[in-house]
Order: sequence, then structure tokens, then C-alpha cells
Amino acid sequence: MKQSKDLTKQLELLKSERDSLLKDIESLRTSLDLLKTKSTELEKMRIELVITLMISEAS
Repeated sequence: MKQSKDLTKQLELLKSERDSLLKDIESLRTSLDLLKTKSTELEKMRIELVITLMISEAS
């Protein structure tokens, strides 16, 4: 009987840890998506800056 209670407690703990990890994964995915968006925006700005510099040097 005690073993059954211990196993039940362990199962509940594992479920709680799993839920916490799933939340962490979702948060990391959201952060990664934001970083990808920012990276794309920065790359576009860099290209525009290079083009602007090339035009200024050509004049």
C-alpha cells in the first residue's frame, strides 16, 4: 500500500514537471519566433544600408 502511494506521488510529480517543461518549450518557441523576426528585419536594414553606402560612394 505504501509503495502504491509513493508511486502515485512520483507520478504526480512527473506530471507536474512535464507540464512545466511543456510551458518552457512553448515560451522558448515564442522567443525563437521573435528572434527570427528581428533577425530578418535587421538583415533587411543591413542590406538597405549597404545599398545606400554603395550609392553614396558611386556619386
